[in-house]
Amino acid sequence: MRIMRIVNVVPNDHSNETNDDTEPNIAVNPNNPHEMVITTFTPPDAGNANGPVFFTTDGGENWSLRFDVPGGMPNDQTVCFASTSNELYMATLRDSGNQLNVLRGADPSTGATFPVEETRSTIDQPWVQAITVIGGPDNGKDRIYIGYNDDNISKSATVDVCLDALAASPTFTQVRLETRSVGSDLRDGYAIRPVAHRDGTVYVGYQGWRSGASRSNVTMDMVVARDDNWGSGSSPFTALTDPSDGRAGRIVAPGVVINDGGTLGGERLNNDFNIAVDPFNSDILYIVWCDNAGPNYTLRVRRSLNRGVDWSGDLITVDNATLTCLAINISGAVGLLYQQLASGKWETHFRVTTDGTTWDDTLLARTATPSAGFIGDYTRMVALNDFYGVFPGMNTPDPANFFPNGGGTFRFQRNTQGTSLVGNDGVTVISPSLDPFFFKIRLPPYSLRRFLRVKGIDPSKGLRSIRPPLTSVRAFMGI
Repeated sequence: MRIMRIVNVVPNDHSNETNDDTEPNIAVNPNNPHEMVITTFTPPDAGNANGPVFFTTDGGENWSLRFDVPGGMPNDQTVCFASTSNELYMATLRDSGNQLNVLRGADPSTGATFPVEETRSTIDQPWVQAITVIGGPDNGKDRIYIGYNDDNISKSATVDVCLDALAASPTFTQVRLETRSVGSDLRDGYAIRPVAHRDGTVYVGYQGWRSGASRSNVTMDMVVARDDNWGSGSSPFTALTDPSDGRAGRIVAPGVVINDGGTLGGERLNNDFNIAVDPFNSDILYIVWCDNAGPNYTLRVRRSLNRGVDWSGDLITVDNATLTCLAINISGAVGLLYQQLASGKWETHFRVTTDGTTWDDTLLARTATPSAGFIGDYTRMVALNDFYGVFPGMNTPDPANFFPNGGGTFRFQRNTQGTSLVGNDGVTVISPSLDPFFFKIRLPPYSLRRFLRVKGIDPSKGLRSIRPPLTSVRAFMGI
């Protein structure tokens, strides 16, 4: 039986807040999936110099705020736990502008300020990916990859690589991904998305901006770069070339038209791009984007079965969809998250496939569009065995808004009265605003054999060979 849960993550002691908490991002600790962090555009409490993160230690049922993030009110920020080290890594832009800070936190629950491991200036939309090396001479080292749009240069798609993030003074190598000419706006697309596999394969997807200025119809190539050795060496991310010109970076779809200045329900377009790799088989990866090739803004998913060399046509298309992302669990199920504008409301959909052809559809929520329109440039979903994610939604606590077709349960941490929110006094009605909503979806049956293979363990040797012990295995799988 599928088990599904949604929780509004704004804590009860912040019931008075009316922030528009846009651009939610989530990290789940693979070593202990009861521990999770969510970030949004949430301001610090009065008297706090640091920005907050939402934090849970009970699998997402109860959330509290921890003021760990230097820089005050946040701009773009993303978070990711490494595989086994329990370390949380964060890429954030300070409220003072577009300065990138790469942060590391050993224990987000303490409220201690996260130390800064790297800084860069004039950066847009950073995205962090972290992974721990298991086995070999670098066993136990954390690798992190920060994709971002570097507004200092014209060929702006960039990824920073750190091969030992646990070092006392970690070293970051800046890698320029773009190998082709860019358009008159002198930049690549906003989203640069790295994803790493435990075998050392690292993919980075980006949008090569070929023609058209911003705030107009632009033409982009959807591009995937690959490295087969953790992004190390003298020529990283050049393992995958395109047959059309022999340059690094496989063009998945050339000449894609996107209305960069358009909106959908008040949400600005041209921020929908994501990539995911199968944790069991690094040959298999999926990519998703949205474009204006047809009469509507349309979501498209494609797949490669041979390390990004060849790509399918559209496996699924969805009109009027945005804030899309992908994740693949250890059983090989592919999860797709997006929000779709339908009859003037935002519908949040979770879809899943095991073969790339048949996609089931679960409607998580149907909420009003916010008065400001904007709900963010991205959201995030991650997968171990279960799928974990976060989406933005208006905070009216009407049960009919969540799992409107049935099948799941939800709860508000905030004070509620009927279908209204009330303040900390339990009486005063609070104006509607945009909140982050955590969700968890379990898709049985579990595949312990597949899990063991993903962790580099020979299933034929039995459970006694597992290090860490079986309790950690169960925690990783969410059981």
